[in-house]
Amino acid sequence: MAGSHSLSWPATAAAEQSELPPSSMSIATVTNQWEAEYARFILYPPASPHPSHPSLVPLRRKHCTGGKWISSSSLVSLKLRTDRSDPNRGFILVLAFRHTILEEHYVSRLMFSWPQVSCVSGFPTRGTRAVFVSYRDSVGQIQKFVLRFLTIYEIENFMNVLKGKLDSASPPALPCLEFDSVISSQSEFIPFGGASQR
Repeated sequence: MAGSHSLSWPATAAAEQSELPPSSMSIATVTNQWEAEYARFILYPPASPHPSHPSLVPLRRKHCTGGKWISSSSLVSLKLRTDRSDPNRGFILVLAFRHTILEEHYVSRLMFSWPQVSCVSGFPTRGTRAVFVSYRDSVGQIQKFVLRFLTIYEIENFMNVLKGKLDSASPPALPCLEFDSVISSQSEFIPFGGASQR
């Protein structure tokens, strides 16, 4: 991840950080922990059709769409937690820098994309050190961030633990969960309740 930038959050993304029940942070049980580099895709705010001043000319729409990746200059910690206040809601993925929580999401509401590569012809593909994570926020926008682990073994451990915990969860515990892994020569997509909205 190139560049070192401080993270800034759009209103829609900032609102998502506090979406979980307050009790989940205070009484949740930490089950696993990793470290990774972190970047967030910041959506550009929508362009206003009316300029704020008569002398200003509004930019064309094509210049105001999309967004930009902003990376953290330090490693963040990843934790998988269970919410003791409501175990039926499944696991929570928490990203934090020291004591500041950057992201907190129910795993069942996230979609993971793990790119696969093959460096030598004839050998099987292998996952990269990065995994892309996306979800739909409360206003219907797609929010996304990326995690890059320090070694291939750490990301393999993270993905295996994630799959194992979801495989071992009983259907009543995760009624909206549809675990479906599709592996191609480019990416491994793991949607967890992709139809749900946060």
